Amino acid sequence: MRVLQDEKSHDFFVRRYDEYSRKKELIIDIFVRSGVPVVDIDASRSGDEISEVFQTTIQSLRRDK
Repeated sequence: MRVLQDEKSHDFFVRRYDEYSRKKELIIDIFVRSGVPVVDIDASRSGDEISEVFQTTIQSLRRDK
């Protein structure tokens, strides 16, 4: 994604985030329709908490096979 002429940095990052959000939702929708498990992990926690949730999630997905 390129910075448009006369575009301020803030506007570029807002546009980039909006594009990321749209693409993320599209990909999640494709996964859900295909039966692929989608898990939302809250990344605002501490690194240890995120790691624990991630490991638990991976283990539960492995059991589904």
